[in-house]
Amino acid sequence: MNLTPVIREEKERIEKLMKTLRSLDPLNDAILFSSMSEYICVRISGYLESGLDSLLITFVEQETKNQRLRSVAIKHIEGYQSATYSQICDLLLSFDKSLNESFKTQIQQSDKDIPTDINALVKQRNLIAHGGRTELGREALNRYFITAQKVLEIIARQLN
Repeated sequence: MNLTPVIREEKERIEKLMKTLRSLDPLNDAILFSSMSEYICVRISGYLESGLDSLLITFVEQETKNQRLRSVAIKHIEGYQSATYSQICDLLLSFDKSLNESFKTQIQQSDKDIPTDINALVKQRNLIAHGGRTELGREALNRYFITAQKVLEIIARQLN
């Protein structure tokens, strides 16, 4: 399965935000840099969640002919939030055990830090959402964004 238009559009949006962030001086524009970093972190987390939703819903719509089953599956997909590594695995497992196992194998072969990075992204996002203070740098945001892209690409390949 190819990446969906939702994923491609959000990726472009985040890339533009990251480019703007790179142009800011964190010392001279500390408040703007911090606020923009937090916003980008939330967007990356949303990109991962909505991208996963988009891939799985597209898959269900293409593969499931029974309208009732489609509706149940879509409600299940839309009902999950905060895409930690274990929650992503649980969601994939709810579809197919081999899909989940293949995902975990490909993650380990691709980059062993992906589970840690996904969980760190969600932790930062939750901290921001609940008014906590964060110290997000360009490197961390870039790592989170690359990780989210890898996860979505792996799942898209598996759904082919």
